[in-house]
Amino acid sequence: AVRAHLGRFELADGGTLFKDEVGDLPPSVQAALLRVLQERKVVRVGGERTVDVAVRLVAATNRDFRELVQAGRFRLDLYYRLSTVVLRMPPLRERTEDIPFLLWDLAREFGEKYGCPPLRFPDAVMSALTRHSWPGNVRELRNLVERLVLLNRGEAALSRARFEEIFAGHAGLSDTAPGPAWLPMAERRAKLGETLDRLRGNKTAAARALGVTRKTVHKWLRG
Repeated sequence: AVRAHLGRFELADGGTLFKDEVGDLPPSVQAALLRVLQERKVVRVGGERTVDVAVRLVAATNRDFRELVQAGRFRLDLYYRLSTVVLRMPPLRERTEDIPFLLWDLAREFGEKYGCPPLRFPDAVMSALTRHSWPGNVRELRNLVERLVLLNRGEAALSRARFEEIFAGHAGLSDTAPGPAWLPMAERRAKLGETLDRLRGNKTAAARALGVTRKTVHKWLRG
């Protein structure tokens, strides 16, 4: 290097640095990151002396750290350094009750972006979308809505036939079982009761089996 380059940690000195996809870091980078977190010092690219840094690090990943550590792909000591405070964001498949609100919001956003009215989702389409497993989480949902807006040719209403035409063969959206979040309340409670009986009253396991959050289970129990 012919001149000093300030790295991310030095640029964030006195503030907060966000590191996404930390679970994908190679071993050499994990070791370097651990060293920075322990010593609070960095060496600039092309430099020779250490520089003190005071940074709050926020790290995110979509991986399961327990599996990564057990498989030897993530350092246990670095995991303990990073996990002082852990916030878990449930995947979209565990909070299907949020999907309608996300759909409406995204439809409005992309409608404004492409100069067309917000897309309206009929019940049959909404039900199909809530039954999808969403392996790509919100990114997949966002991409899906943008494609719908673009390929629906600027029309506000999205028919079931048009939906199937656009997504023919796409991940079996219309082939999965009906999502309990879209059943009438009486049927939801009956399905929940059957699930709780089968799982001996375990609400967490019932929520997982029904594809909803534990909070939703308590809401259904209250009626």
